[in-house]
Amino acid sequence: MTITPLLALEALYYRLHEKKLPSGRNRLVIFSSRVELRQDIKYHFTSLRAGTMPIYLDAFLLGRVTSKGEVVNVTPKNGEPKLIISPGVAALPNSDVARSIFGAIIEATPDIKEEQAQQIFRWAQLNKIPCLFVVSPDPPTELARTLIGKGIIYWGWEPESLVEDCRADEANLKKGIFSLDHPFCRNYKEIRNKAIGVKKIIIPVKEQRLNKMLLELRKDYWELARAAESTNSPRAADVTKRLLGCIYALEEITSPLAYAEIELNRRWGTIPVNRRIAALKTHCEAIRTEQPFFVSFALRSADKVLEAYGYMADTKTGKHPIIIQIIKEAVANEKSVLFVSKNEALNEGLKTYLEVEKELSISNLKNQRIDFIPVSQIYRNVADVNIVDTCILYGCPRYYQKDILSYARARSIGIIAYESEIPAIKYIQNETDNSLSFFSDACKAKTIERLLGAKPDGRTPKKRPREEKKNTALIFIDPQDAEMGEFAPKEIFSDFLSLDWRIDFEYANEAEAKSADQRLGKGLSDEITAAKISLTGDRCIILHAEKTVQIYDNSTDKVKDREAKNLKKGDFLILIENSTRKSLAESVISKVEAHPAMMEAVVYQKTWVHYLRQALEESGDTFIEIIRKLQEHGAKGPSTPGAIFQWVNGAIIGPQDLENIRRIGIIYEKPFLVAKFGDIARAIQRLRNIHRSLARRLNKLIPQAGIEADLKDKENTVIDKELELYLEDFANIVSIERIEAVEILENVSSGDLDKVTYN
Repeated sequence: MTITPLLALEALYYRLHEKKLPSGRNRLVIFSSRVELRQDIKYHFTSLRAGTMPIYLDAFLLGRVTSKGEVVNVTPKNGEPKLIISPGVAALPNSDVARSIFGAIIEATPDIKEEQAQQIFRWAQLNKIPCLFVVSPDPPTELARTLIGKGIIYWGWEPESLVEDCRADEANLKKGIFSLDHPFCRNYKEIRNKAIGVKKIIIPVKEQRLNKMLLELRKDYWELARAAESTNSPRAADVTKRLLGCIYALEEITSPLAYAEIELNRRWGTIPVNRRIAALKTHCEAIRTEQPFFVSFALRSADKVLEAYGYMADTKTGKHPIIIQIIKEAVANEKSVLFVSKNEALNEGLKTYLEVEKELSISNLKNQRIDFIPVSQIYRNVADVNIVDTCILYGCPRYYQKDILSYARARSIGIIAYESEIPAIKYIQNETDNSLSFFSDACKAKTIERLLGAKPDGRTPKKRPREEKKNTALIFIDPQDAEMGEFAPKEIFSDFLSLDWRIDFEYANEAEAKSADQRLGKGLSDEITAAKISLTGDRCIILHAEKTVQIYDNSTDKVKDREAKNLKKGDFLILIENSTRKSLAESVISKVEAHPAMMEAVVYQKTWVHYLRQALEESGDTFIEIIRKLQEHGAKGPSTPGAIFQWVNGAIIGPQDLENIRRIGIIYEKPFLVAKFGDIARAIQRLRNIHRSLARRLNKLIPQAGIEADLKDKENTVIDKELELYLEDFANIVSIERIEAVEILENVSSGDLDKVTYN
């Protein structure tokens, strides 16, 4: 979203010279949840020039909006800030400040919900803000799509306009007028790819029997989902989601099944496919007396999943032969390729298979610009990622990750797909492609006419013939276009894609609980003991009884850990984005990880956790065995397995005794942890200071609805001055909930865990 600083600068210059706006309105506000934006603006404004006039922060002082709606100057110069930044609805400018604002820019990032945007719109309407801009990434976020659908004025590039723009840029590059090192030109190659059109190529898996099995399973799921809906049974609905999850698990494997299962079994937070199938059968049996006919059909479907699993295991069939062929062609033609797997376990399974069975060195392939990553890393470290010739996806991406089909750091995107995945891929592609129509010349002309009440002067909008609109179309290799004729597009979305996020979320909960139980030496039962936590407003959240969660102790202003079964009425439970999946420490890291000043610290902290998990996976040690080995090397703590659990899942930033990091490196032969111990320790201490500063101010988040209005002074919400991080930055994601009651429940499904619901 590098456009935001430029848009802000242009708006400020416009106001400086424009006389049509009401006098006294000389400020611009940006609503953005991105902490790094403040650094972008402060740094980039000083490097820009308008004609011969240098632009410094002296001209447009930078300010921030507090929870009271007041403006605090964050630049070292005296004067009234002309550009002010707000993290969102937790810090709306008050009426006095609003009277001086001529425009507002809203960054429609994925974390901003429609309700929050509507609060900003109501604020703008109430205070008669003359200009309002909504900026969205490409492709548009769900919020941006919603706003467009409601008739909000929108703007943007489409390929034809981008082509013209890129031609001019190419000429300026050759003349040396600007450089790609300029802060606003670093994504130029991505923009050029968008202009040319990123080709999406479906690479079908030619395995007739397996394709037939997976297609039949998709159809079985559709019938089962209809039956579950008619019974209105939540437990039946859970069975159908588990069936779809098992189908996904088979479709997304990119190595021979055995390699994937080994990695899924030994890695933290993942479950082998065979155990997912067993859990599906267990949940079917649990509702046999309640839904006998439904269960009979569901068990037949589960047996079909098991049959497909056995076939993949016996024949070693799957997507990997295609990957081998792509690697050979890429090496022969000196092309760069990025292979993307669903998760880290499947990524490692593929790399292990290539090294063990195909004798391909992953490091040599990397040197030839052939790389392998999980999908979670595809947008990490934007500035460090080079443009590649081709990005190869493991299969149909999750619907909530559909922006991958607009991944412009590759000139083309290949999708290795079974026939069962193709209809969903086509649906997502059509939806992505349709967003381009928002920005066509014809639509822009209509927008201008709406704004001005008259047709715009200038060139007549050029309508491109339908047959020319092929630059983003799906291409089929050796054409094999599978159609599931009985499914309409609406059904593909409602019965498959709309469940993607819930399936992944519930799987993550279940996998983490099972990983913890395994390391604690407990069984792997699908039914668990849980604590039902009743909250204010007739809401509740169900937690694994032995899960360590965080509470806020308002008598000491400290965050404390407590097992869910030991929570009591009157405790203040800390929720991050309405769940306990993340800890306060993780919320701190997620807020600052994109900030230039914190990138290195975050990398060191995450690297320590990575090697710790790797040590667990390679050794198979339980938490108790880790404690014993640490004590043998002189450690005085930790004393409980729960502490190790918190290290592993990232609930805390680092161990209390930082020397335990070095000890882990020695015990499990991880030389990086020993060699870089000083850097890791400094990084953890830096992040820990931010965490402690935030913890001391959490009382301002009580009650749950937001920050209290009785702040004593303007600066008492500062979390970190260097990063310009404030309590208001966390108000939209952190809530403090007063516990009304605690009830222990037996035989709870892991799919019911960790989500706030109404009683």
